Amino acid sequence: DADPTTDSAYDVLSRFRLYTEDFKRELTPDEYPIVRLCRTQKPFSKWKVGILDGNGRHLSFDVSGEGIHDEKTGEFLAGIVVLKDVTEYTDIIKTQTRENDEQFELICDTMPQLLWTTSPTGHHDWFSRRWYEFTGLSVEESSGDGWALAFHPEDVGEAERRFKHSLATGDQYTTEYRCRRHDGEWRWMLGRALPLRDHRTNTIVKWFGTCTDIHDQVQARQEAKTMRQQLLNVIKHAKTTVWAVDHNRNLTFLQGILMWDENDEGIGEESIGKNVYDVFNQHQGKVDLPRWKPPMEEILNGMACEKISEHHVNGNGRWFRTRFIPILGKKANDEPGINENSETSNESRVEGLIG
Repeated sequence: DADPTTDSAYDVLSRFRLYTEDFKRELTPDEYPIVRLCRTQKPFSKWKVGILDGNGRHLSFDVSGEGIHDEKTGEFLAGIVVLKDVTEYTDIIKTQTRENDEQFELICDTMPQLLWTTSPTGHHDWFSRRWYEFTGLSVEESSGDGWALAFHPEDVGEAERRFKHSLATGDQYTTEYRCRRHDGEWRWMLGRALPLRDHRTNTIVKWFGTCTDIHDQVQARQEAKTMRQQLLNVIKHAKTTVWAVDHNRNLTFLQGILMWDENDEGIGEESIGKNVYDVFNQHQGKVDLPRWKPPMEEILNGMACEKISEHHVNGNGRWFRTRFIPILGKKANDEPGINENSETSNESRVEGLIG
């Protein structure tokens, strides 16, 4: 009788206790392979089930099923289910997986960064030991959305927005935010994460992320920004023009009102990257180019360490002094020697000039 719902069929099934592959849940009789086969009358393979033996040992089986049909009518007559014991193989895989996990955590614990992982939906499910040591948070406090407890409220919103974008697109996640150390000090961190994809389906199966301490770099960047603004203010109020060019004669810095046109305050941003001679030739300063170009070329060719030019600008009636000095860099080991008439050191090379 192929009917799995008869009393005799359940009497046979009651002798077995089947579980899910991970033994987290016992299967109901309706979920048994033979029952599914008889009801659907469709073959299957590569099912995984767990069975407890008489000693309570966990056994793993690979299950396949095939129906028997009447050759003439095609009527489903019975079903055959084959269980292949793969316990030994499964135990080897579990051992290897456990060892790989232990090695992964050991490597993560030796790194200075704070490491974390999330599910494909962004649920935080693991943090390295360094995370707990740095933040002082517990495993329970950090799980899920608890990670936000360690970061500055002003930075969490932007971090979440960026991570949601990465979850939706699969793009790399990058952000900067302040993380509170266990002693209460806020430290700037660089947060980065990349997705791990299933090589068969290309779907994301996990996100791996890091938090790297960049507090010193951020402070240095902010201090440099402040100093630059102070320098620009000094240049502006001193009625001085400061500019720099690279070895290719392209402007890399230009601040201050040009001496030829005091009303053109936006010339600096527009001129960066352009040839210095082309820029200065667009103004009244083209009259002074024949006087400026020779000393500039001497500096750039390493023939002089300093040049000074004084000239009168028609129109505003003022006299100006321009000082040219080289921007020096270290010469590469394989770089040819400098001209014997050069006034720069044999250990350095001219990378540009400041005027």
